[in-house]
Amino acid sequence: MSDTLEYHVLHIAVETESEGRAILDELARDPDRFGDLARKRSKDPLSAAKGGDLGWGQEDDYAEAFAAALVRLRPGRFSDLVPSQYGFHIIKLAATRPARHVDED
Repeated sequence: MSDTLEYHVLHIAVETESEGRAILDELARDPDRFGDLARKRSKDPLSAAKGGDLGWGQEDDYAEAFAAALVRLRPGRFSDLVPSQYGFHIIKLAATRPARHVDED
């Protein structure tokens, strides 16, 4: 697949739908607060410390519902609440790029 993309992904993970809806309300008022809200409210400590940054990954690196929401986003936009086995996520797509292929010789 030469047209495979990599996604630079950020997220905010929360336990409950109500927590997620409250964060979405805050983001509706000020979308630039995504990183700040991730640091303060995400239950994923590794990405929270980096403002929600998960780094670069391909679609199949993520759980099905997460990936399905991710691939519909345009860079700079964030998702509605996405349920997963880990709780609820708000996903932000920072950028995309062509996937780097590594020879496995």
